[in-house]
Amino acid sequence: MRIPRLRVWLFTLLLAALPTVVQASPWFKEPFSADLVMISPDATQPNIVFKVNVGQPGNLRLSNTKGGKGEVVIISRQGVWTVFPAKKEYFDGVPRIYVSMVQPDMVSMPGEDDNPCTRDPKTKCKKEGEETLSGIFAEKWQLTSTLTEGKTYTSTIWSDPKRHIILKVQTTQGVLMTRTLLGKEKVAGRETEQWRIMQMHKDKAVTRNQWVDPTLGLVMRVDVDGATRVRMENVKVGGQNADLFQPPKDFKKVATPAPPKQTPDASSKQ
Repeated sequence: MRIPRLRVWLFTLLLAALPTVVQASPWFKEPFSADLVMISPDATQPNIVFKVNVGQPGNLRLSNTKGGKGEVVIISRQGVWTVFPAKKEYFDGVPRIYVSMVQPDMVSMPGEDDNPCTRDPKTKCKKEGEETLSGIFAEKWQLTSTLTEGKTYTSTIWSDPKRHIILKVQTTQGVLMTRTLLGKEKVAGRETEQWRIMQMHKDKAVTRNQWVDPTLGLVMRVDVDGATRVRMENVKVGGQNADLFQPPKDFKKVATPAPPKQTPDASSKQ
């Protein structure tokens, strides 16, 4: 089953990859550095720690170079690179797995200049009113996208213009996503808002909790099935050296490797 472009936009935080997309999307509210800890569901596997540097809008660096090995991923306004410090080499592009690891907890709102209706002529937005969802002010929008087959896909979304987030998504098939504020809590010394997010995936409801630092727009922790899978540590707010967001000048540029062959997914044929 092909995913309509409208539905793709609703989850841009999973897809923003290229510099042009990064520039068009809301960015973190301040530059900072932090440690990103990825926790495996398998208790026998060690945690994976990445050093994160976030600079001016569009500048992101992820480093996993323990023991002098590993790689550095850079996504910036100037380009996208994977760097290998031990070899003093780099190539254009980044593995897709890194793209969604650190993204602002914000999306473009329908009522703003940079929104799916201005970027995509096949998508139309119509404001239907204002409502309150679980005590949060929300704007209600109807989004209609024309697909390549000539059919239309219509969705209603409730957006929080203050936080730049989507609170609810509904189509003729039912509710696709809800986001509910549970309260406030400190995580790694940072004040956060705790949210419960439900998304439909293959006709099943998948729920996760995430803690967001509203002063940065940064997801500090993610729990799935009651277990923490991602957390941020050692967050330090402040300017970042511009040299972090480009390959060192004395490193050699090598050819970008060919992407691995993908095995056909039976679900994509449905």
